[in-house]
Amino acid sequence: MTIWITRILFLLLCGLGGYGLTVLQPTIFSSPYTGVAVGLLFALFLILIDQLLRGFSLRAFSAITFGLLLGFVVSQLIDRSGLFETFEEGSTTRWLIRVGLFLAFGYIGMILAMRSNKEDFALIIPYVRFTPLNKPENYIILDTSAIMDGRILDLTEAKLIEGIVIVPKFVLRELQHLADSSDQIQRNRARRGLEILKPVKTMRLN
Repeated sequence: MTIWITRILFLLLCGLGGYGLTVLQPTIFSSPYTGVAVGLLFALFLILIDQLLRGFSLRAFSAITFGLLLGFVVSQLIDRSGLFETFEEGSTTRWLIRVGLFLAFGYIGMILAMRSNKEDFALIIPYVRFTPLNKPENYIILDTSAIMDGRILDLTEAKLIEGIVIVPKFVLRELQHLADSSDQIQRNRARRGLEILKPVKTMRLN
């Protein structure tokens, strides 16, 4: 609903713009009605493009824009490289060559950009990393055996796992029970696990 309200307002603004252009520059259109009609047609044309681009993501649009920019830069470099100096500057042939270079490298740039991922962009633009803002949290739930194993501390310190470490209460109770066990091996491993949990539990790893 909000989009259609925006479109209607855009239509009205374009119509008013066409009318205002007729008033300010009477030589452009023969009558105010013509200016309003041209403004409305212009708005309808853009709304039609908007409908055709439905489902077109912002990422794809950004990739296409970047690809076009890259293609334009490459075409300009080739045009100024001296390869086409035999053609007179300002001639139709030279103009067609420039248009052809822009279309060719613009198309190639768009396709390559749309096929690329964030790692590829990081190679082209150093020190830039694309991180989603709505990245879901990664929860790591430890059980008794994982804690008693003892290697979880090494993994967290080495940043080999990412997320939030969670130790359920029943696991803590089981460890505390095993720490009072008559079995010396289990008792030692459980107590070591409890010691390991001090720097590990509730740790957020990025």
